[in-house]
Amino acid sequence: MTWSGVSPAEQDGRDATDKVAFALPSELEKLDLRCFPLPDFPRWAEPHLLPRLEKLYVRGGMITGLGEGGGGSAVKVLRVRFLRHLDYSWEKLHDAYGKLEILEVCECSNVQAWPACRGGLGLWRKGEDC
Repeated sequence: MTWSGVSPAEQDGRDATDKVAFALPSELEKLDLRCFPLPDFPRWAEPHLLPRLEKLYVRGGMITGLGEGGGGSAVKVLRVRFLRHLDYSWEKLHDAYGKLEILEVCECSNVQAWPACRGGLGLWRKGEDC
C-alpha cells in the first residue's frame, strides 16, 4: 500500500482512513506500507489484529511508532526503511513483536538504541546479543 499525499483537511492528526470502512484480510501474511502520511501507525494495520502476518515492511512516511502491539503479533520479519520520524524503543519493539526473528533497519536515525542500528542501519537476527 502506497500513499502519495494527504489533503490539508487530514493534516490535523486524524487518520483519514478511519472515516472509511477499511479492513485488511485476516489471512494476510505480508504487508508493505509505503509513505504513510500520518504519524500514528494505522489501527487497521496493527500486527496483533492480523494473526497470520509474518512480514511487515514499513518504508518512508511520517510514522513515529510501530503500533501498540498487544504482544500477540506473529511478525517474524520486520523491515523499517527511511523513517526519520520513527521513535520507538527497543523494549517496546521487543514486547510488541515477541516472535521477531529478523529486523532490518535502513536510515532510521532515531532508533540508535536498537541492536541492529549503527548510524541508523543494520540487520539483527534472533539470538544475537541485545
